Amino acid sequence: MNIVIQGSIENKETFLDSLNGSWFWKSKQSLEQIVNDIAGSVYVKIGRIPKGTCHIFLCDDTEPIQRKYYGKVVHKDVSAFASLSRKAIIINVNRSNKKILAHELGHIAFESFLNRKVGYHLHEMVAQYCEES
Repeated sequence: MNIVIQGSIENKETFLDSLNGSWFWKSKQSLEQIVNDIAGSVYVKIGRIPKGTCHIFLCDDTEPIQRKYYGKVVHKDVSAFASLSRKAIIINVNRSNKKILAHELGHIAFESFLNRKVGYHLHEMVAQYCEES
């Protein structure tokens, strides 16, 4: 799956810091490399590599995007959410980490090869499995 990361330079830097871990140990990898590594571990857990493109939108607040996508705020005060129909992940960069990214990528990857809708609980179980290291 091709992953496109969109957001301001400041949001990308904040997100990179949140994915990089502690101030004591910083990876020399780029944001794209770290995201692709996390996606790779999700694909191994799911058992296949999804086709298509996933857009990751980095923002300070997910609520305006929820209003744009759904006409209302569906989840108040969330760190991130996946829009399955748009193959998009929206992440609040001030409240994110590797587990949150892996969880949302798990939703997108799992949905990409289903032939029909499955229940919310099954989706959540798979996404929670993907977030475990």
